Amino acid sequence: MKFKFGFPSEPDSMLDGARRLALPIKKTYIVATAIGFFIMLPLFYGMWRMRWSNDVIFGVFKADTILPLLSAMLVTVIAHEFCHLVMHPFCGLTDKSYVGLDKKTGLVYAQYLGVVSKMHFTAIDVAPLVIGTIISLWLASMMPEWASWLAFASIFNAVGAGGDVYILAVAWREVPAQMSLQGHRFGKKTASHLKIGNQERI
Repeated sequence: MKFKFGFPSEPDSMLDGARRLALPIKKTYIVATAIGFFIMLPLFYGMWRMRWSNDVIFGVFKADTILPLLSAMLVTVIAHEFCHLVMHPFCGLTDKSYVGLDKKTGLVYAQYLGVVSKMHFTAIDVAPLVIGTIISLWLASMMPEWASWLAFASIFNAVGAGGDVYILAVAWREVPAQMSLQGHRFGKKTASHLKIGNQERI
C-alpha cells in the first residue's frame, strides 16, 4: 500500500485491447452528487424512518454537537475508503493499492491499480455501502443508544457512495463478463499477468 497526495499516475496497461470506462471527470462528479443527494439520501432516510423516529435520526444535530459531528464526518469518510481498501487483493497490502488525498477536490480515496475481475471490482465498489450503511441499520437495533450517530453515519456514507454507484453502473454496462478491470480500464488479462510469480492472480 502506498500513500499519495493527488492521484497516482496511471500504470502501464496489463490488459489486452484495453479500453477506458466512459467516466469523464466533470460528468462523474455531477452525476455522483445527484445520485447521492436525490437517490441515496431519500432511499436510506426512508429505510431508517421505517424503524426509527425523526427525533432519533436527527438527534445528533444539536448546538453542542458541532465538533463531534465534524469528527464523525471525518471518521465516516476514512472508514468508507478503508472498506474499499480491505477489499483490494491481499487486503490492500500490495504496491498496487493507493490511499491518499486529491489536492484539487480534497477527497480522500483508496484505489487499486492492478487487475481484478468484474466481480472483484464490484465487491471493492459496494463494500462501503454494505458495511457502512446497511450494517449500521442492524447495529442500531443492537445498540439503540447509538442509533442517532449510526443513522447519521449510515445516511452520510450513503450520500458519499453516490460515486461508487455511478461507477459500478457504468462498469456493468460497458464491461463484458469475461473481461477484467485495471483502474478505470477494461480488457482481457495478458499472459504475463497470469504467471504465478507475478503475485497478482485474481
